[in-house]
Amino acid sequence: MVPVQALRDLFVLGGGCRTTALVTIGPIRFPDTSGVSADTALIAVGGVSASGLSVSNIPEAQMIQEMMDGR
Repeated sequence: MVPVQALRDLFVLGGGCRTTALVTIGPIRFPDTSGVSADTALIAVGGVSASGLSVSNIPEAQMIQEMMDGR
């Protein structure tokens, strides 16, 4: 958990919310967010290997790829 005093601004762009895991997942592209960027992104995956990262959910994988590509 991130302490409340550590947050200045928090923006959540689309998708759904998994309340059990306290995460959002889904599309992050909107017509009016083309100039939006992040200094820091917290990205979690299901597995890490020499060949790459893995998750068990296709929309989550697409969202993570877009975030890592800076789209």
